[in-house]
Amino acid sequence: MVFMAQIEKVLSESDERSSSAEETIAKKRIEKANQQSKDLENQNKDLKEKYDVLINQVNTFEEQNNEFNEQIKMLDEKNADLLAQTEVLKDQLKVKHAVIDIVGVRS
Repeated sequence: MVFMAQIEKVLSESDERSSSAEETIAKKRIEKANQQSKDLENQNKDLKEKYDVLINQVNTFEEQNNEFNEQIKMLDEKNADLLAQTEVLKDQLKVKHAVIDIVGVRS
């Protein structure tokens, strides 16, 4: 009987140690899971901040692109005006050369 009591005591202590070890393992797993969760939250926060920066850069780029397109439009219009003026000046120059040629022939 004493022997059986000792065996039961050893088994009980073994169960307690196993239970304690399982609790320790469970606590460690929970701690690890909590840390991973915090890490993921931090990564998510960082990604959101980077996303916001990229969105701001896109908006800035679009605004600048619109401004450049307006400048190009204005420059195209000025270029067309200058080309028209050049054609007028060419025509005027042709008339002056023709007049000079006519005057030169009469002299």
